[in-house]
Amino acid sequence: MRESSFTEARSEVVAWAFAVERGDERLVLAGSVVREPWVALAVHADHPVSGMIYAKAIAALREPLVVPSVVRLVGQHQQASWPCDAFLLSEGESRGLRPGDLWATGLHAEEIGLDAATVTDRVNMRAPGGRTTPDPAAGSPVFRTWVKLLRALRRIERSKALAAPQLIIDNDITLARRAWQKLGGKPLTTFPADVLPLAQELDLSRDPP
Repeated sequence: MRESSFTEARSEVVAWAFAVERGDERLVLAGSVVREPWVALAVHADHPVSGMIYAKAIAALREPLVVPSVVRLVGQHQQASWPCDAFLLSEGESRGLRPGDLWATGLHAEEIGLDAATVTDRVNMRAPGGRTTPDPAAGSPVFRTWVKLLRALRRIERSKALAAPQLIIDNDITLARRAWQKLGGKPLTTFPADVLPLAQELDLSRDPP
C-alpha cells in the first residue's frame, strides 16, 4: 500500500511525499525541487497524511540541513492531525536510506528549545525507533501557547548563559508572561525540571509591558 501527496506552485510540482506501509506504521519519504536527499520519517498507520505534510515542509526548507540539528517549521499546517513545529534531523543511512538522506523525528513540547545534542539523547530515550508521535497534550487548544512559553524560557536561559544584551532577554520575558496569561496562569502540563526554577524566578503572573 502506498499513498502520495504533492504540493504545487504556479502549476508546477515543488514538493512530494510517499507513505509506504510498514507494519503498524507508515514510512514517509519526501523530496522537493530545492533538495536532492530524501527526508524520511515514520508515523503510526493512522497518521500518513500528517506525516506527508510535515515531511514535505521539511524537504521544502531552503536552509542547509545538517545532522544532528533541530529545524523549526513556520506556519500552522492546519491539515495535520496534530501541531508540531520542530523536528530533530539525524542521518538516515543507518535506517536503511541512502547516504545523505535525512531522518526526521517530531519533538514533544518538553524537548522544545534544547540544543541538538540534548534533544538527540532525549528523543532516543523516548522514541528509540525514531517514530514521530503526537505530544500527549497536542490536542489542547492552548498547546501552541504552551510551546511558545517553553521556547521563550529556554531562550532566556541560553541568552543569560551567553551574556546577551538585556534588551533581548527582556523581550523574551515579555513573551513568556504573555503566553502565561493566555494559559490562564496554569501550566498545560508539568514544567520540565530544567526550566521550573526560571519560571518561578520570573514571576510569570506579572503583567507584561
